[in-house]
Amino acid sequence: MTADHGFLFQQSKLESADRTALAEKPVNTIKSKKRYVIGNELPETTEAWAGSTKNTAGTISDTGFWVPKGANRFHFVGGARFVHGGVMPQEIVVPVVTVKQLRGAKAEKRTKRKVGVISAKSSLKMVNNIQRFDLMQTEAVSDQVLAVTVSVAIYEGDSKVSSEEGVTFDCATDSVAERVKQVRLSLSGSNFDRNKDYFLIIKDKDLNTEIDRYKVTIDLAFTDEFL
Repeated sequence: MTADHGFLFQQSKLESADRTALAEKPVNTIKSKKRYVIGNELPETTEAWAGSTKNTAGTISDTGFWVPKGANRFHFVGGARFVHGGVMPQEIVVPVVTVKQLRGAKAEKRTKRKVGVISAKSSLKMVNNIQRFDLMQTEAVSDQVLAVTVSVAIYEGDSKVSSEEGVTFDCATDSVAERVKQVRLSLSGSNFDRNKDYFLIIKDKDLNTEIDRYKVTIDLAFTDEFL
């Protein structure tokens, strides 16, 4: 990628000292512009920088050129505050940025993402109306791995059958024990069937998107009539 630098804007109007006036066009001039003069065997001058295209551009012919000094211009006309200079850095240095698309493991390594959250156990079972579940952060939070706040609840299909709890995983250590957090869920109602499919679903609380789900067997030994 590259870009044109455009103009330099000067708050005050350019004075005569900012202009390079040529008394007359040099002999053997091929082209004469505000920002340069090109010609053959151009005479020496103190009003401009002089050079040869043979040295600067590798041409076969030894064509000479003049360029204004600093931000000056030849034959200054109009645009008093918008200035192109002669051989100022902004005129002769072209900024170039090389963009390379990363793929696979390299792209994943450089892409910021939220930390993963899983159940510490793959097989889950509820035998009481209120139960704690262990959830584990899969890796340490870092510059590329961001903290995440999740919501956790038990579902039957699309319907929630328990309380919903939120917890933030932001541990930056490699200790597995420190990356485990508990959520306490209480069932809503009492008509649960041990043969039905219930799921503990972990969602990204900010995005409301599902991160993971685990099948839960609900096998209550007895029900509390006051719940």
